[in-house]
Amino acid sequence: MKRFVLFALLTLLPIQCFALDSDKQKHILASILTFSAAYVVTEDVNTSILFGMGVGLAKEIYDSTSRTDDAFDTHDLAADAVGIGLGFMWVKNF
Repeated sequence: MKRFVLFALLTLLPIQCFALDSDKQKHILASILTFSAAYVVTEDVNTSILFGMGVGLAKEIYDSTSRTDDAFDTHDLAADAVGIGLGFMWVKNF
């Protein structure tokens, strides 16, 4: 049952949702992939979490210092944390 729920969540994630704009959805998906890839390589949860959040934080710092109109967004970091949580559930259940 856990696998079905997780699969349904990950399958429905890319669908446009009123609660999440496309940027947050991209952050969640990127964090799932980043965490999962780091876990496959290191097999260490803590290192994978740090790597996933580090990538998200680096992206936000880049956004805030680049010449674009993007600013540092804590909501994007929250979306990264959600993605890491989903990535953790993914690697632990499959």
